[in-house]
Amino acid sequence: NIKWNEWVSSEYKLTTATGFNGISTQFSYQFIPLSDNKTNVARLFVEHVLFSLATTHSVTSTLTDCTITGNFYGGGSLGKVEGPATSTLTGCTVNGNVYGAGYSASLPTVEVDQIGFDVEPLYYTDYGTYRTGVKGATTTYEWQHGDAIGIDKTNHILYTTEDLTHLGTVTGNVTLTINGSTTVAGSVYGGGEMSNVTGNTNVSLLGGTINNNVYGGGRGTLETDSEGNITGGVEATVGGATVELNKDVADDTKGCVVKGSIFGCNNLNGTPLGNVTVHIYKTQNEAATRITNPAEGEKTAKVKGRYDLQAVYGGGNLAKYDPTVENSKTEVIIDGCDRTSIKQVYGGGNAASTPATNVTVNGTYEIEEVFGGGNGKDAITINGVTKDNPGANVGFYDYSAVEDQYPTKESRQAQEFKDAYTYGSGEASVNIFGGTIHKVFGGSNTKGNVRQTAVTTLDEAEGGCGFCVDEAYGGGKSAPMDAVAELRIGCIPGLKAVYGGAEAADMNGDVELNITNGTFKRVFGGNNKSGTIRGAIKVNIEEVGCRPIIIGELYGGGNLAPYSVKGYNDDGSIKEEGADVYADPQVNLKAFTSIGSVYGGGYGASAIMVGSPTVNINEVVGTPTNYPTSGTDASTGGTFDATGYSGAEDVEVDDGHYVDIPAHVKGKIGAIGKVFGGGNAAQVKGSTTVNIGNLSTIDFQSTGAGEDTPRTGVTVVGADIRGNVYGGGDAAEVTGDASVNIGKKVEATPEPTPEPEP
Repeated sequence: NIKWNEWVSSEYKLTTATGFNGISTQFSYQFIPLSDNKTNVARLFVEHVLFSLATTHSVTSTLTDCTITGNFYGGGSLGKVEGPATSTLTGCTVNGNVYGAGYSASLPTVEVDQIGFDVEPLYYTDYGTYRTGVKGATTTYEWQHGDAIGIDKTNHILYTTEDLTHLGTVTGNVTLTINGSTTVAGSVYGGGEMSNVTGNTNVSLLGGTINNNVYGGGRGTLETDSEGNITGGVEATVGGATVELNKDVADDTKGCVVKGSIFGCNNLNGTPLGNVTVHIYKTQNEAATRITNPAEGEKTAKVKGRYDLQAVYGGGNLAKYDPTVENSKTEVIIDGCDRTSIKQVYGGGNAASTPATNVTVNGTYEIEEVFGGGNGKDAITINGVTKDNPGANVGFYDYSAVEDQYPTKESRQAQEFKDAYTYGSGEASVNIFGGTIHKVFGGSNTKGNVRQTAVTTLDEAEGGCGFCVDEAYGGGKSAPMDAVAELRIGCIPGLKAVYGGAEAADMNGDVELNITNGTFKRVFGGNNKSGTIRGAIKVNIEEVGCRPIIIGELYGGGNLAPYSVKGYNDDGSIKEEGADVYADPQVNLKAFTSIGSVYGGGYGASAIMVGSPTVNINEVVGTPTNYPTSGTDASTGGTFDATGYSGAEDVEVDDGHYVDIPAHVKGKIGAIGKVFGGGNAAQVKGSTTVNIGNLSTIDFQSTGAGEDTPRTGVTVVGADIRGNVYGGGDAAEVTGDASVNIGKKVEATPEPTPEPEP
């Protein structure tokens, strides 16, 4: 029963200890009674702490038929893996998440004892009993890197000579494979939870069920205030990232089921530093026992309208893709003609920006929507707080906080804005080569501005799985876009409807729509439902592709959305007064097979056009490489034979809206039913002009087979119009002049004035 606190203070001093190479931070004690229970030995333990990192070289983890009650990590907790980390899970059950790399990056803290007891231990000799010592409250100390091991008692810091900036790093490549009947209750990550991968990650999903999402990158953390505003967090980076779904999995076996979505980049925080690729080879429906429908019996594996996979993103979820490798972009590739069923495909991220995107659909059983941009529609939840989606931009960082300062596209061209809020090329590219897709958008969904260009190419691949796209848009669904929208129509059977603009969004650039082949029930230069186009509209009909061009109705304006060359008010309504700020719309008919009706304006009564549209009909003979000599056109019902196209009557181009499409003689210029300078039911507030055969030559914008550059100076043959030509609209007024100019005016040489008689 000596004075315990004197003993403690002489042995436990919160200092580094020679020989122990650590810092004393805690103490404990022990009474050891002798056999007579009258004499005791007491001893004191002084505990030292040392920050030590365990480093390994290459790590291979092969787990089969095991249960993991928490998370699985292919890397370490705090220690580094100097080399590759390869993990394969076959037939396993994981109750948490699966990480291809490590945990780490979150430094452990140390609880440090004060010197001495608040209540000292005591042995009651009269009773042979003990009083337990009571220590005081501990103080939390944090680790920092220093030149030597030590302690700062004032600021509560423990110093270590270890490098604390790259905890848990994997310096090689990470390969993660999910096989067999593996079930993951959480999500799958190619990277680490809060640690980095300096190499590339590759996630291969070949079997089992993922109950949440899949990420090519890591997770990271976000710190927020009480309102959910982000104040900090831990970034988890990887080199490049690749995710592959059901590659080389046999069609008659069960592949990997992903109940959530697949992301090429990170979740929450951090980014891949190089290129990102998501490649979907095949999808597996949860309720089915195989990938494809069997050749006989019930077709249960793939069902129209029942999607195997909810969404595929090239970007991240909340975590922006901010690579350091120049010209990096996300790459999303969809294969599998009868093997892939996805509701939505995005080149960008969800509430996360990307510098540039590229989406390629080689074939698919069914996709609801494809976007060149990202998803800014759905609300997000951060640390339990639900907020509006900030948007998923391409080429822009999040600039929502400065929209009042930079409200126009012109103001966003200022260098100070570019330096602070832009990155990458700002290009979104969509390439559709086959499969059934209901809607294709060059831009984003709801929120997400594409900065530079949105190029959508539709071109059926030879020997592919067929091409069936209902609607295609140069712009986004309901997301504003600064980019110039370009919709390239290659060798395709056709579409139900094509729009140079957006479905219901603002477009802050010019729209150019080039139709080179295919059958279309309706073609619009403008938007579908709503939104503005803050630029010029130009539609070029140039039959230089593989198939004849057949169009039910062709419009320079929108379906239900208005358009104004004078610009728009702050609330998005059209301006009707003031100077023109955009060029007037043009519809240029150069080469085609058959068009039912042509309009310079829009379709519905709400698709008002403020401006003076021009319809130019200067035809040459089209040069489709494959003009059918037999068969029926699926969209119009018209037939082909050796003499040409039969035409079609009462073709339903929209619900309850019909048009007649004239016949065409093969080898002749295209046939047109009716021509209107104005709109169908849409008013034109301006003047209209219809020019028919008024040019000697024309220039093409698109290249044909074997051409490196578009043809120029092609001699005009004339025009073939079977019905009437109206300078005005069909059931809509034109407030200005209506002009119809037929033929090229040739100035006659004046006769010389005779000399007067003398």
